[in-house]
Amino acid sequence: MSLILDVPSSVEFDKAVAASKSNSKLSPMARYLNDRWGYKRDHQRAIFADAEGKKQAAFASDNGRDRTNADAGIGMPLHSSIFIERLTKLNPSLWFERANADKEKIGIYLQVPISMIHPEGLQYLFAFHDGIMPEFVLLRKPGQDGEGVGILRQGWRTILARLIRLRMVSLPSVEVMFGQPSCQSAHWAVLTGKRSAA
Repeated sequence: MSLILDVPSSVEFDKAVAASKSNSKLSPMARYLNDRWGYKRDHQRAIFADAEGKKQAAFASDNGRDRTNADAGIGMPLHSSIFIERLTKLNPSLWFERANADKEKIGIYLQVPISMIHPEGLQYLFAFHDGIMPEFVLLRKPGQDGEGVGILRQGWRTILARLIRLRMVSLPSVEVMFGQPSCQSAHWAVLTGKRSAA
């Protein structure tokens, strides 16, 4: 097992002093500052590259299916009322309520004992769009409609996968109640733990 040590800045400065004595035209302090700024610049570039990579991965096709194409994402559409009814059968502790901030969405809550943290006895989990729900998530392309990256419409399978990961419902019961995906979905396989991301 290897240890990663946080090297104090004084040691870095001493290393810079030693390096500057070997035919460098920079003073020890100038070399130290240049090295520090170089570390910060490289770190920021790495963070930016990671964010860009994740953005590209978010729009990657799902086993050949374009995730920004509404027709490709519709799959087996389901009305939110039927979706709620089925989820309530899978877990009666789930509670559904229209969102106050966005009337087009319904919040999913878990019924918990009343406490100082949850005075209404409800713990918020997340929300989804009301009305007809596509099977798979529909993503907004960067620059589409003048807005940034985001979700245009959540797919009901995405919501199921989140509930499975939160252990609110089990995968076997979900497969009985909702069936298998209408197409081979690599994202569904990864989200439900049937396959690694690699």
